[in-house]
Amino acid sequence: MRGTSCLIAVCLLIPLLWPLLGGEQLFLRDIGTTHRPAWAAFPEVGFSTINPAASFGQPYRSNPNLLIFYPFPKSARAVEVHVVLHFILLGVGMAFWLSRDLRMLSAVIGAVAFCLSGYVVSAATSINAFTTIAWFPWVFLAASMKRRGYGPLFLQTGAVALFSLSGEPVLIAAGLVLATLLAWRAGTIGSFAPAAIAALLITFPLHRETFVMARESSRVMFGYTSEQALGFSLHPARLLETVLPGIFGSPSHIVGGGWWGYEVSRGTRPYVYSTTLGLIPLVLVITLAFLDRMRNHRGWWAVLFTTCLVSMSGYIPGVSVLWEAIPAIHAIRFPIKAFVFSTLAFAVLTAHAVERISNAEKAKTSSAALLIALCGLLAFGAAFQHERIADVLVRAWWNPAWQSSSSVVFEPIARTITPRLLGAAATLILLFLWISRPKHVVLQVLLVAALAIDLTFAAQTVLPTTRIPPSDSPIVRRALLIPGRVFERASKDLDPVRDGLYGQYPADDARWLAVAQQRQAWSLYGAMSGIRYAYDRSPDGSYTWRNKVVQDYLEQAPWPARVKWLRSAGVGSVIASDITGPIPGLRSLLHDEEIGIPVTLYAIEPRLAELRAPRNIRWVETPAQGITTVLLTDFDEKSEVTMEGVPEQKGQPTIALYELSNEPDRVTFRSHGAHSGFVFLARSYTRSVHAAASGKALRVVPANAHLCGIEVPAGNHIITVTF
Repeated sequence: MRGTSCLIAVCLLIPLLWPLLGGEQLFLRDIGTTHRPAWAAFPEVGFSTINPAASFGQPYRSNPNLLIFYPFPKSARAVEVHVVLHFILLGVGMAFWLSRDLRMLSAVIGAVAFCLSGYVVSAATSINAFTTIAWFPWVFLAASMKRRGYGPLFLQTGAVALFSLSGEPVLIAAGLVLATLLAWRAGTIGSFAPAAIAALLITFPLHRETFVMARESSRVMFGYTSEQALGFSLHPARLLETVLPGIFGSPSHIVGGGWWGYEVSRGTRPYVYSTTLGLIPLVLVITLAFLDRMRNHRGWWAVLFTTCLVSMSGYIPGVSVLWEAIPAIHAIRFPIKAFVFSTLAFAVLTAHAVERISNAEKAKTSSAALLIALCGLLAFGAAFQHERIADVLVRAWWNPAWQSSSSVVFEPIARTITPRLLGAAATLILLFLWISRPKHVVLQVLLVAALAIDLTFAAQTVLPTTRIPPSDSPIVRRALLIPGRVFERASKDLDPVRDGLYGQYPADDARWLAVAQQRQAWSLYGAMSGIRYAYDRSPDGSYTWRNKVVQDYLEQAPWPARVKWLRSAGVGSVIASDITGPIPGLRSLLHDEEIGIPVTLYAIEPRLAELRAPRNIRWVETPAQGITTVLLTDFDEKSEVTMEGVPEQKGQPTIALYELSNEPDRVTFRSHGAHSGFVFLARSYTRSVHAAASGKALRVVPANAHLCGIEVPAGNHIITVTF
C-alpha cells in the first residue's frame, strides 16, 4: 500500500515538473543569482574554501546555502535535475511517512497538499531551502522508527546526516526540533536521539567550517535590525491566496499580472510568491475542526497556529522591541520561513481529515456536507462579481502614485477570478459528493485529481521557466578582454508596476529577464563565462563584514568617488546602467540596449594591478578610517594604500613582484627587495588569511579596509598566501 501511495504521489507531480523534464531552466531569484553560478564553478573550484569570482574571494565550501558538501552532482545544468529529483524525494517521503498510520487515499492527499502548496513550490527557487524541505518527511520517518538491529540505525543516521547538509540552517534546526518532539510523543526518542547525535558528530567537521566562516560574516558581525529581520513577515491578507491564488500577482510577468501587492509585502518583492494551501485542504481541515472540535491531533493544531503566528510576527505589536532585546537572534531573518511548518501541519491535518471523514457517522457527515454546500453556493454566487472584487482589491491595496495603470496590471488577474471561483464551486460540489459517499472509488480518484489540478494551476504561476539560449553576450565577451575584476551595477530590480516599464522586452513575460540576466552579466551570472566580480551583493549575509562596510559605502557614493575607490582595489571595468555623463577615469567601450534595461561597459583608466608594491602606506585604525583616507583629495590611489595596524618601519622600500599562480585558496608570487616592506593583494582579508616565505609566517594586515597587505622580508623570496 505504501508503494502504491508513493507511486501515485510521484505521478501527480509530473504536470508541474514536465517543463523541467523537457529541458527548460529555472531562473528566478536565488537559482539565477546564486546557485547556478556557484554550481557552475564547482568543476573548476571544487571543494575550495573560497570562490575567487565572488567579491574579491568569498566563502564557498563553508557556505551552507551553496550545498557544496551535499552529495549531489554540481553543474549549471544540475539545478533542474536536483529540483526534479527532490520533488520526487519529497512526494515519496510524505506519502510513505503518512501511510504508516493512514490509508492510501489519506496519505496521497496529504502528500500532494504539501508538495504542491504555494510555499513549497515557491521554495524551489532557493535550492537550499527546497532541499531542506525535501528531507522533512524522511527525518520525521526516522524519528518514528523503533530500532531493531543495525539497519534502522544506519537509516536514521544517514537521513539526519544528509538533512544536516541540506542547506538552510534555520529550517534544519527547526526541523530537528520538530522531529525530536515527534519521537518523544511516539516513544522512540531512545532510538532516534543516539542516531541524530551520531549523524551530527559525523558531519561536525563540516559544520565547524561554517561556524568559523560565520564569525567574520556580515550576518553575524552586524546582524539585522528588527525592520530588516521582520520585514519579510506574512501579512494576514495573503491567506486570500488559498481561494484566489495569484491575487497579488506573480513573478511570471513584467507588468500585466506582475507582483503588485506591495502593501502586503512591506514594499519589497515577497520572500514567498504564493501562500496558497489549496481549497480542498482548507475545507477538509475546517471540516475536521468541526467534527472533532480540535480535540484530536492537538500537537499538529498547535504547530499550525504557533508557526502561523511566528510567520506573521512582523505585524504583531511589541515584537520589534522583543527582537532588539535578544541580540542572539539578530542573525536570523524572514519570519515567513515558519509558514512552511504551518503548511506541513495543514497537510498532515488534511490527511487526517480524509481519514476521519471516511469513517464519520452519517449525522456528522451530513453536517459537514451542509457546510461545504453552503460554501459552494457562496463561491458560485461570487463568481459573477469579479469586477466588483477586483475593484475592492485595487481600492484596498493600490497606491495611486504608482506609474503603471492599475487596469493594465490587474486585468490578467481579474480575468482569473470568475473561472477560479467557478472552479471552487465545482470543487466544493465534488467534496459534497465525496463526503456523502467517501468509499466510492470513482469519487476518490476525482477528489485526488481535483486537488492536484487545483494546486498545480496555482503553482505554475510562481515557478516560471525559460529556455536560456547559449551565451553570446557582447558585454561579457568584451569584459573578459579587460584584466581585473568587474564592478557590475546593471539595473536588475526591475519594478515596472511602481516605476513604469523601462527597457526593451519583446513580450510581457519574465522569461526575458533571464535573457537580460545572462546577457548583462547580472550578479554572479557572468562568472559562468569567466568574469570575476568586485563588490557583488551578498545574497545571504555570508560575505565578510569588511566587504559589507565597503559595499555600503559604494551604494551611496557618487561615481567619481566610486571610480577612485575601484581603481585603488585594482578593478578593471564597470558594467552600469545609471551613468548619465562622462566620468573621469571611465572610458566607454560598449553599449547594449537590445534586451532589458540599457547598460554600458566601461574600462577604468589607468588600471592598477591587483598585486603591487605601493610607494607609500597610510596607516589607519579602522575600516571606516581607511575609506575616509582613500577619499582625501591628497590621497593618490595609484601609489598609495591604507593599512590597519601599527607600522613597524618608516618609509616604504622598492619591491619587485612577479605573480606565479592565482588559485581559489592560494596565491603565490616572488618578491625581491633590499629591505622588508608591504605589498598589496586585492583578495578579501579575514583572520584566516596566512602568508609564509620559506616556512616562516609573515604579517598580514587589512589593506584598503577589506583587502590584504602582506609584509615581505628583504631579499629574494617566494611568498605563498593561503585563504
